[in-house]
Amino acid sequence: MDWISSLLLATVRLAIPLLLISLAELYGQRAGMVNIGLEGLAAIGALVGFLTCYITGSNWIGLLCGALAGLVVNMIYAFSTVTLCADHTVYGMAINIFAPALASFIYRIYFGTGSDLKQITTMASIGIPGLKDIPVIGPLLFDQSPMVYLTILLVVFTSVFFNRTRAGLSYKSVGEHPQAAATLGINVIGVKYLACMICGALAGMGGAYLTTCYSSTYTDGIVAGRGFIALAAVIFGRWSAGGILLASALCAAAEIAAACALRKRLTAQLSAAVSCRKGEELPVTVTVANSGLLSCLRVQADVQCRNLLTGEVTHAAACLPAAGHAKAQTVCTLRPRHCGKLELTLTALRVYDMFGLVGAKKPVGLTAPSLVLPDVWPVELTVSERRSPDMDSSEYSMYHPGNDPSETFALREYLPGDRIKNIHWKLSEKTDHLMVRQLGLPVNNSILLVLDNTADTAPSPEEREALGEAVVSVSAALCEAGLSHQAAWLDRETMEPRLCAIGDTEELTQALSGLLSAETEPDTRTVTRRLAETQGLDYAHAAVLSLRSEPEDLTTASGTPVTHVAVSAAMLRSKEGIYLAL
Repeated sequence: MDWISSLLLATVRLAIPLLLISLAELYGQRAGMVNIGLEGLAAIGALVGFLTCYITGSNWIGLLCGALAGLVVNMIYAFSTVTLCADHTVYGMAINIFAPALASFIYRIYFGTGSDLKQITTMASIGIPGLKDIPVIGPLLFDQSPMVYLTILLVVFTSVFFNRTRAGLSYKSVGEHPQAAATLGINVIGVKYLACMICGALAGMGGAYLTTCYSSTYTDGIVAGRGFIALAAVIFGRWSAGGILLASALCAAAEIAAACALRKRLTAQLSAAVSCRKGEELPVTVTVANSGLLSCLRVQADVQCRNLLTGEVTHAAACLPAAGHAKAQTVCTLRPRHCGKLELTLTALRVYDMFGLVGAKKPVGLTAPSLVLPDVWPVELTVSERRSPDMDSSEYSMYHPGNDPSETFALREYLPGDRIKNIHWKLSEKTDHLMVRQLGLPVNNSILLVLDNTADTAPSPEEREALGEAVVSVSAALCEAGLSHQAAWLDRETMEPRLCAIGDTEELTQALSGLLSAETEPDTRTVTRRLAETQGLDYAHAAVLSLRSEPEDLTTASGTPVTHVAVSAAMLRSKEGIYLAL
């Protein structure tokens, strides 16, 4: 029963824009105006409604402005057909060509040609107390957005107006017998202009509903043929408001059923380039496979990009067709402004039916990582000789063998050229093969480099980026000087300090994924204090890079000298570099 209720609920919401556009055509045809330009009127209304809502934050203002945009554009049709007596079909098709192109042009002028998906908050539902709790019927009819209620009231008003009022009968007479209506003193020209105004306003409002109440974004082709379906709905409904309501509901139900059937046959894959530079294009590849027989006219992929270092979240959208028993692939591009580790998520696919009229959402949740490489700042590094950075180490590399006989890195069979002293004789006797010990490589942990991703207040993305780039720059300088070190930061998932041994540029490259995912958040306990409380700070030197302006009063039991470096976004902009004395 749940899927039936969901289908009925989706049918009601999807039928509303089709119903508004159909009522627009009904008011036009009752006055003798057969307007086939509904598709264009709805398209311009959808764009203006979305743009107004995006700027003002008000769905109601967006709907009103969408209706006004449809009205203004339809006045071109009214003047041409009523005053100039031009052909209705020609100017209707002209609007269908002109209005969507104008909407697409305005969108690109305002938002640019980037792939970021601009979104707004759709109109919230308002439940009627007592009635919304009725099983099935309650959520279907009494827990909807205000536009649903207003549209139903408009259907009732239209039915009463045309069938029960004198003004409605006079209105219909203009369309049926304009000469006879004129002899009765009815202003035929005025009624036709009024019909065009009502038609344009309702069609524009139907388009605005798609972007402000049904969907949360605007894309080219969002109307998806509903203007032409509305023409058919008026005929199927036999030019009555009740019949149009029924026809719109049936069309919406059929569209949703088709889209749901197609949705089950789709699988997706997500991949992205391993890395890129700031400001460069990052290609993200979306692959969709359709195992069904029916084709999808359009599949819209919604990709979310989260920068784990700066906390920024952006969206991108890509559209592609998916023919039956075939694969389709498209590439959407992002242009990251800040460095950091990117978590790319294919949140959902919106699957449109074979006619492209309605889309059904399919949650996906696929992820793919990528890195936006940081800029390396100049670092002036000096190391004090009071405490040696070459202290003995008690830890060993997990990735590279060495020559320390106190630690065994791995065991393997003997190869020509291996040293005789490295043969493990006891194990060789048991296995009947010469076995060789690979010795361990000591990891020099005498220098601690702390990325203090805690702060007094919530920092800006620029400040978070500056901290990440500063730590990477210092680590690169230590590697260039031949000084192995450990980098530490707070892991936001476990809320525990994380340590990573870095001995050369290769290991630094491997550590970038962790360093560039250390998002800085307000916290009273610094990373250095957490380390001191959990494992101590037994190092020759410790350097703490932080967004805090004042160094922490921290006294270590081992007497480790702690150097504090205050990082700011101004350092990033000026590229003045870092002076670090250990």
